[in-house]
Amino acid sequence: MSSLRLACLSSMCAAGLLAAEPADRYRSELEKLDATRPESVCVARTALRQSMPKADIADRAAMFRAFREFYLGAVQSSASRFEEAMRPFNAQLEDLKRRPEVRRAAVPWSDCGFAFDEEEGTLFPEQNSATLLEFVPQLPADLAQYVRFRARELAENLGGDATLALSWEQLRERLARWEDFARRHPTMPETPSELAPAIRNLADSLFFGEDNTWTFDLQSGRIKADVVAAWNRLATLNRTSRYQALAAEMVVRLRKDDGKITADDRALFARFGMGDSFDLWWRYVQIRQKF
Repeated sequence: MSSLRLACLSSMCAAGLLAAEPADRYRSELEKLDATRPESVCVARTALRQSMPKADIADRAAMFRAFREFYLGAVQSSASRFEEAMRPFNAQLEDLKRRPEVRRAAVPWSDCGFAFDEEEGTLFPEQNSATLLEFVPQLPADLAQYVRFRARELAENLGGDATLALSWEQLRERLARWEDFARRHPTMPETPSELAPAIRNLADSLFFGEDNTWTFDLQSGRIKADVVAAWNRLATLNRTSRYQALAAEMVVRLRKDDGKITADDRALFARFGMGDSFDLWWRYVQIRQKF
């Protein structure tokens, strides 16, 4: 008999194995479902509703994380089926409210916890925060806080079609909130896997804008005044931000360089892991200023 097996004969290890069984069983059930079919989310949600109250807190967290992964995956995986269901109607978001035939076609998604959104005239399924918030009362505190946090943040539209829906100041505030949440939850699995990439994307948007929301004035090449103001507030108010020193230095450099970013500034951005983003932005600016 192996030493590992011998060790697992202790009452503590045996209890751990038993505690893992509900989450393992639930994950096994999810593996049998077809994520391209929205009805599978109904099956997964019903199973979670039945299983979570009987499980301990660790299993509840594991089961919820498995459901969340499956649900978010189904949002993407079922998009092709949704496109087929909508094709006869040439539907847009408003049609879901006013056209009964469109609502009926969307029922497999709406009944199973999906929301809907639209981009570039195309309607698609989207996650519905309420589908996840339902299970928050049964989760450990940190995971419950994260689900609530994301729900609040998703309620404020960041933008779409390569366009920011927020002001530069609102974007700075959003970056600060995400950094603060990550700082307060360093050991949560979602911090490196989800929060860190999201924070980086927010920082990229704040310093480089989006394709249809520019940080610079096309005629002069200067960084826009409200962008500089947001950077200045990041430098002065968000002292614990990873990007505080970058913002502070850029404000100083802009004063010296007639309000413009120069090629020499790449080295500074590279120190903060944003060299590639700078390169993309720099090429974009050069192309735009040729027209």
